[in-house]
Amino acid sequence: MVNSNLAAQTTQLIDLWRSGIVENVYFNTETKFADDRPMPEVVFFIKAENEEEAKKLLDEMIFVKKNIAKYELHPVGVLWLTKHETESK
Repeated sequence: MVNSNLAAQTTQLIDLWRSGIVENVYFNTETKFADDRPMPEVVFFIKAENEEEAKKLLDEMIFVKKNIAKYELHPVGVLWLTKHETESK
């Protein structure tokens, strides 16, 4: 499934990068599954107004829609700072 969807997923990610929604893409090939098979990780930053907007965008990614990949969100930047500023008050 990965190989048959890789070109489309790559195009989708590049389109998001060109439109300024995705930036700083990192690819880690050293991560492994428990049985030592390679498990590549892709990490990138998304410009989104909030977590809901980021999830909506990620849920439309081809690999996510086809259950090839899953994601974790980690708020950073202004969103993260704003969230923690509100919690500390």
